[in-house]
Amino acid sequence: MGIGTTNPTAKLNLVGGGIRIFNGFSNNSTNRPVLNTSTIGNYEIRGTGGGGGATQADGADDGFLRLSAGGGSDVGAQSSIDLSGYSNVADMLNNIVMRTAGTERLRIDNVGNLGIGTSAPTVRLQVAGDIIANSIAGSSDARFKTNITSIENPLQKVLQLRGVNFDWKTTEFPSRSFSENRSVGFIAQEVEKVLPEVVQTEKTAEGYKAVQYDKIVALLVEAIKDQQKQIDGLKLELKKQRKKKK
Repeated sequence: MGIGTTNPTAKLNLVGGGIRIFNGFSNNSTNRPVLNTSTIGNYEIRGTGGGGGATQADGADDGFLRLSAGGGSDVGAQSSIDLSGYSNVADMLNNIVMRTAGTERLRIDNVGNLGIGTSAPTVRLQVAGDIIANSIAGSSDARFKTNITSIENPLQKVLQLRGVNFDWKTTEFPSRSFSENRSVGFIAQEVEKVLPEVVQTEKTAEGYKAVQYDKIVALLVEAIKDQQKQIDGLKLELKKQRKKKK
């Protein structure tokens, strides 16, 4: 069947226009109900909408498109992917959102930050929950670095750190997906006073802090070396004392 063409090449071949499933929607309050293919490339389906979402602009670069499956009228049972273009609503401005069972699971925001379990990632990858991986490597090539200096007073810094056991406040912060298990670690505010280089503050109004635990390994290595020097010095002194007694 051909619409806009006398020579259809598929069961349904549409040429020269878009498909409008439903006409009209209110400003940023409902799913965008229009599909349009009038001015875009092959193999694309584009949702349409005006700059603020109040008008429908065929072939425009703004708009919103949702692909969803399951659940019928029950949003809580749906899986969906949202693609948004320009919008004056922050969480719809060039975002990609994936949901399962009606709950947001993953978001890529308009600056490329990826959030898993959080709708407001503030770094390139932010995860609310635990991660299991075979290994995680951090960039460390000498060619990437400048102003390289050895860690000063490493043993004294280690002695100032306090390791603690604790329970996460899972009830007060449900969106963080904290573990229910008893945990071990540091208090970020305490570490920041000793080793501020390994403490990261979220770019949010709350400014929650996190510790880069992997970077503490460098401090521990230097502290062990410092301690070993002291041990070797004591061994040498003890050896001298024994010789004098003979």
